[in-house]
Amino acid sequence: PDVLLLDEPLSALDALTRANLQDEIVRIWSEDRKTVVLITNDVDEALMVADRIIPLDIGPGAALGPSFTVDIPRPRDRRAMNHDASFQALRGQITQHLIALSHRNAAQQGSNVIQLPSLSPRSTESAGPSRTLASRMGMRHAALAERIEAELAQPDAALADGAEASKPGDERFVEFSQLVKVYPTPKGPQTVVDGFDMKIRKGEFISVIGHSGCG
Repeated sequence: PDVLLLDEPLSALDALTRANLQDEIVRIWSEDRKTVVLITNDVDEALMVADRIIPLDIGPGAALGPSFTVDIPRPRDRRAMNHDASFQALRGQITQHLIALSHRNAAQQGSNVIQLPSLSPRSTESAGPSRTLASRMGMRHAALAERIEAELAQPDAALADGAEASKPGDERFVEFSQLVKVYPTPKGPQTVVDGFDMKIRKGEFISVIGHSGCG
């Protein structure tokens, strides 16, 4: 094609894969002298590959903003870019422009706030015990399903025999130990998780990071 229109081709990729694809896009552009239009929400990504960057206003009534010329010499070194004065200045200008667009859009939306009616949820306290789906369908195990759901609904339900009771001040929330997952495939069993351990404390913020596709 004479024009390559790339709509967020690098989104949701890990840093290594994203960097490799950036290099490949630049190689195709430089060797084949293609015209490339890259759509992205990453300012650094645009600065790494583009000659010009044009911000897009937020819709409805979206419009193209002023053009920012990227005069950073090629080839562009990722490590050196962070210390380049031109890169830092352009990043600041574009970021401030996008922030201003966001604030302007928020102010416009604030004048069109739709007031929702004030409603109170229906109380289920006097409705009696709810019937499970199994009970409504007349299944044989309906009584067992209702008993299990009733036990789970009790906040102070006793732990099963052999389970370790929580101690006062114990913040343990979730624990995995030696977790294994195997999928059957036409070529035989495929182990995707083997010996996975994790301990999560109550209220903790956990991030699991890896290469694209490893999850």
